[in-house]
Amino acid sequence: GPVKMPIRSDRAGSAVFHHSSYGPMFGDGHDLCVASNANANTTSRFYVDSTYQLPSNTNDRHFLTGSEYFTVSEYEVFLV
Repeated sequence: GPVKMPIRSDRAGSAVFHHSSYGPMFGDGHDLCVASNANANTTSRFYVDSTYQLPSNTNDRHFLTGSEYFTVSEYEVFLV
């Protein structure tokens, strides 16, 4: 299900990063980066480190994907 990862208080301005060569990117250290053609390569990255905090129930920086780099089958992004 959905997971909430709080933004570090000193990084609120870095929650989202925009670049024309990528899909959605979250965090200035690219905590979550969905690469172009993400369903055909393993260059998307999930590594909670710089902007977002891990949920309190895990210490695993790759808890959503199982590894740092991954292939995307589908994704949704919501504006809240």
